[in-house]
Amino acid sequence: ISAMVLRELKKIAETHLGEKVKAVITVPAYFNDEQKQATLDAAKIAGLEVLKIIPEPTAAAIAYGFHRKLKKKSKILIFDLGGGTFDVSIMEIDDGEFRVLGVDGDIHLGGTDFDNRLVDHFLQIVKDKYHVDLRDRKKATLRLKKKCEELKRELSLVNETNIEIDALIGEQDFECRFTRKKFEEINEDFFESTIEIVASALKSANLSKQDIDDVVLVGGSSRIPKVKKLLQSFFDGKQLRQDINPDEVVAFGAAIQARLLCGDSLDGRVRKIIDVIPKSLGIQLNDGSMDVFFPRNSSIPNKFTKIYTNCIDNQLKALFLIFEGEDRVAANNNLLGEFTLENIKSCPKHMAKFDTIFKIDENGLLSVTAKDLDTLSSNQISISFQKGSLSEVSISEMTNQMDKLFS
Repeated sequence: ISAMVLRELKKIAETHLGEKVKAVITVPAYFNDEQKQATLDAAKIAGLEVLKIIPEPTAAAIAYGFHRKLKKKSKILIFDLGGGTFDVSIMEIDDGEFRVLGVDGDIHLGGTDFDNRLVDHFLQIVKDKYHVDLRDRKKATLRLKKKCEELKRELSLVNETNIEIDALIGEQDFECRFTRKKFEEINEDFFESTIEIVASALKSANLSKQDIDDVVLVGGSSRIPKVKKLLQSFFDGKQLRQDINPDEVVAFGAAIQARLLCGDSLDGRVRKIIDVIPKSLGIQLNDGSMDVFFPRNSSIPNKFTKIYTNCIDNQLKALFLIFEGEDRVAANNNLLGEFTLENIKSCPKHMAKFDTIFKIDENGLLSVTAKDLDTLSSNQISISFQKGSLSEVSISEMTNQMDKLFS
């Protein structure tokens, strides 16, 4: 589906510009390697050359800094609440250099969750009033969900309104008066969790809310009055910035990044962008603990080298397990990938030496290489190409199918 969307966007852009296009693609800040690689695979299937993948809040910050022509060193917090994900990114902008200081987020929090709460609320009203469970009627539920999304948007403009759906229950129409206050009540925990994530992002960046110069709203759901009220209250009444349309600011930032990568100097307004990884990356040790090689908020691209050793006498192979997360116990984190180093030196424990190199590229994709310094046996893994990635054959087949579809 993503490939089809990208293919259509590619077609629209090339028709408008009259030439082949390349692209910078944005993803939620909390996307892991597997999700980023799936995005790259979709672009390949669509026949789209990707210059770079950047987090959505980073793109928004670029757009904001570019638009305001910021010269003085400023720290800004991007509050990106969209349809399906929520990201917070804190950036320092200094004379064209954009440095990410910290990120946090929830890839399962957004406007769709607010819609679903409304749907559940009205389904219960229908069940109580008409003794009908619409959950068993997919078409009726889909119609209700569409109306709930419209209701949510309308309640950002008015304090109360009607929801009306013709023939929702058989031939029976459904109508109900609904208030913004009730909408806020049934989504209160979601709204409050966004503020908790903001606080977490500040803590991870070793900053206080007083250190933030501007708070920038991004994403359609950031228009919700209760969300804005909670956020403004958290920042002690600071004015929230919406200088650029929240629905367009991420695309605007991605376009600026693309121009920069294509050699446009942009009058020095965007000279350098330094991003970070959202979660710690580490390797499992023999005692089950996680040895972190890239702590959360490490800048990218990055490289780290460390020597590991054997844990038992005459060990002939070593298993490397790579995890992502903040728990000290490796198994409680997200396993990204694994590989085995074989034909290692047979010797007493702690005598072998495995030179291990960890690299993370500008797209935030990780690779790990290990080499026995005695036998020179080596092995490696590119995490993105091991877990969740499509093979070149699969990509080729899907590309051919796409070509036929769009021919």
